[in-house]
Amino acid sequence: MRTDDGPHSRRPRRDGSLEHMDTGVEAARPIVTSGRGADGVAGPPARMSFDLPHGYFLGDMPPLAPLGVTWQEEAGRTVRLETGDLQRTATALLSWAREEGVELRALEARSVTPEEAFSRSAQGREGWGRG
Repeated sequence: MRTDDGPHSRRPRRDGSLEHMDTGVEAARPIVTSGRGADGVAGPPARMSFDLPHGYFLGDMPPLAPLGVTWQEEAGRTVRLETGDLQRTATALLSWAREEGVELRALEARSVTPEEAFSRSAQGREGWGRG
């Protein structure tokens, strides 16, 4: 199934998300795909950031790669992550915090906009994870 909306079209994926297509390109290609969802289908990247609880270090947290984390940065007490599976990553980290009896202060979690993903693709990863 395909719907036209001007120069771009969207095609539903098996997981219910929409694949953005450029109809002017002979072989339709997704503009933005990154990460992997639970069923192996590429999903949009997302960002999370939070402050580590006092007395904890990044190594005290559960392993991040199995949670879908594809990039991480630690700046002082602040941890910034990029994930291809925001729900799985957020759920696991919040469950860990609950089990430890701590709060992930300054917690932010959001999907990356198509503009951010395009900019990242064009410029590389440098500067990413700072917003």
